[in-house]
Amino acid sequence: MSLRRKSIFLSLLFSIAIFSVNAQESGATKWSFLAEPYIMLPYMNGSVGIGNYPDIKVTAKPGDVFMRLEFGAMLNFEARHNNWTLGTDIMYMSLHQDINGKGQDFLGQLEVKQLSWELSALYKIKPWFEAGAGARYRNMDTHAIVDFLPQGGPTENEKSGSVSWVDPIAIGRITIPLHGKWIANVRGDIGGFGVGSNLTWQINPMLGFKFSKLFQFSASYRVISVDYEKGNESSRYMYNMVTSGPVVRFGFNF
Repeated sequence: MSLRRKSIFLSLLFSIAIFSVNAQESGATKWSFLAEPYIMLPYMNGSVGIGNYPDIKVTAKPGDVFMRLEFGAMLNFEARHNNWTLGTDIMYMSLHQDINGKGQDFLGQLEVKQLSWELSALYKIKPWFEAGAGARYRNMDTHAIVDFLPQGGPTENEKSGSVSWVDPIAIGRITIPLHGKWIANVRGDIGGFGVGSNLTWQINPMLGFKFSKLFQFSASYRVISVDYEKGNESSRYMYNMVTSGPVVRFGFNF
């Protein structure tokens, strides 16, 4: 992991620690916290474009992703007080993908390292509905090795691209009342609007069970769409991808 990413991770952990201490020291307020490490089994469908290379189509199932996964880290954290919920979600994956230019004259390999870090604030408007806003930082490091197959024989080329951007997002969450220790909600957001990406959105319906005051378990199906393109010719970078799949979360309340 690069120094830049380590700094981001350390800054996040430091901010959470300071926030937790300050909240606990304030006798006039009572905060509750939820930390959820999670695992996503992703399907990926879309395309990546680097410079003047032809766009590379990406289609991967969970088995393909995890066979080529070098490293992954996923964590959701929420702090609640009265009607407010402050949250952060971080997801990092480094993976390889074989390139099969179906109907095109190239083959090769694609390596993608992606970091997504979201900060959000939600306000409970109704007992069952929260609305708010946030920002999602995304960093993409992409390296492609492509074998072009002209009539004169194969020609190997390498191309790398790295981009970072921040998307403003509008967020909504609906809580579905259930009996006993069951919990359920549907969370969605939409953003980008040309500030960072052209458009990004996600939806995540969840069903869970609280085993105790401390521990809960939940499962959901998450769909994340990103449509980003900036630059032209040699400086062009395009990432148009839908990542979807089941998510398993292990929650700790304190």
